Amino acid sequence: MKELIFGNAVSEPICLALGFFDSVHIGHRTIIENMKKQALASRCKSAVFTFSNNIYKVFDANEKQVYTYEERKRVFDSLGIDFVVKAEIDETFKKISAKDFLCKLLDNSYVKHLFCGYDYKFGNNGVGNVEFLKNICLSRGIDVSVTQQVDYSGKRVSTTLIKSLLQQGNIVDANTLLVDKYFIEGEVVHGRNVGHIFGIPTANIIFSEDKLLPSCGVFATYAFVRGKRFKAVTNIGGKPTFGDNRLSVETMIEGLNEDIYGERLVLEFVEKIRNIKKFAEPKELSEQIHKDMNWRS
Repeated sequence: MKELIFGNAVSEPICLALGFFDSVHIGHRTIIENMKKQALASRCKSAVFTFSNNIYKVFDANEKQVYTYEERKRVFDSLGIDFVVKAEIDETFKKISAKDFLCKLLDNSYVKHLFCGYDYKFGNNGVGNVEFLKNICLSRGIDVSVTQQVDYSGKRVSTTLIKSLLQQGNIVDANTLLVDKYFIEGEVVHGRNVGHIFGIPTANIIFSEDKLLPSCGVFATYAFVRGKRFKAVTNIGGKPTFGDNRLSVETMIEGLNEDIYGERLVLEFVEKIRNIKKFAEPKELSEQIHKDMNWRS
């Protein structure tokens, strides 16, 4: 998958899905799948537009992203997308008029067909909407396809809903809406060096400050490193048994016998096992972790 910068020339014909795609949930994927089908039928390249930084910060919202830009790229690549068109939003970008945004998007790109959700907004103050998009594209001979609302259990599927589920520790329902398992990608760093206490290799993960984590707790996870998958148990939060209440992501990986410090690791979340608790001594915690590791994979 290739990265393209918003506004730069694109010589190949593309079908393009528009949005932020923060969580690439089932509704987003419907838009993307419709785009991919059309790209195949019209012999175009498939492309997705997204922002490469945390859009919420620019609008003074103290929100984090379900998936960072790097994580979104991983998802897009897994979906077989040819191009990701990235833009960095800042104070200048957010003031671009809806018409100027489209002109910059379309003037330098050979866009054949655009795809978006029914509630897609763009341009300064979100003035641009689906009807505005259709009118501009009609004058340029560009087709527009709009995906309607997707519901789950009577609720509108949205990134806001997924964030709520994650913050409740409801990984199972969040994963249903995400289609694939929620994951964290980060670098393995040195931690407390107490893995020997548990008898299980332990890895501490540095994650982006813009990354939304699930509620604190102990989770059944899979760890992916060096192209291999390992069964794991991951602690998100503090370590009260050791008097450490700092937020961290620490994972115990079954069957790993290699030094992976400094490497990238992906953690896929399956379900929440239990809440974090303080044990009287490390031995009790070790016994509990071994019980936790018996989660059904």
